[in-house]
Amino acid sequence: MMEESGSKKVLLSVLGVAILVVAVVGISFAAFSFTNTSDENSIQTGTITMSYAEPENGISITDALPMADATGMALSEANEYFQFTVSTKASGTLEIPYEINVTPANDSLTENQVALASNQVKVYLSKAGGEQVTAPVLISGLTESTLRPGSYILATQTDSHTGSGADITTTYQLRMWVDNSVDISAEDWDSTKEHVYKLKVNVDSHVNPIGQ
Repeated sequence: MMEESGSKKVLLSVLGVAILVVAVVGISFAAFSFTNTSDENSIQTGTITMSYAEPENGISITDALPMADATGMALSEANEYFQFTVSTKASGTLEIPYEINVTPANDSLTENQVALASNQVKVYLSKAGGEQVTAPVLISGLTESTLRPGSYILATQTDSHTGSGADITTTYQLRMWVDNSVDISAEDWDSTKEHVYKLKVNVDSHVNPIGQ
């Protein structure tokens, strides 16, 4: 458990600087709405935006001790989770579906670091108010995304717009920890290295942008 050692701590790389907007900003989606009383067709469009108050859209753990799910889910300090916001907007009645995807980003480790395996790390996604979105799950247990190669689906969501023109905004919090089943006293555990796992977070849409 984390509290049993003072030498190893959970270090979550989520230093806040300013709100950044990633590449998904401004994607427009098209849907056709047909009527039976007219030969005219109408097109409703919408946008989806992801924003976060961190220098990067990611989270990492370094030399974290294994912990139980209940402990990982309860991590509450601002530097113990990655918080991001997804907003959708539509000009009319429109459903905008999207995936929240995570991508392993362990290709920038130093010589003193070694990547944890995907079956050693758990993730948990909730809304900012505490509502569970994705129960604790090993990264190796996530389904691969067809929208973003090399990524895994953390959650899917559909925002239903009814024509009011109002944005639908959801704030999420992603937590990550070393699974309690990992034995750091095992012979194959290299205690001379820092054990690290890094993830990037992105939002992708199930529908095609206009023009594609």
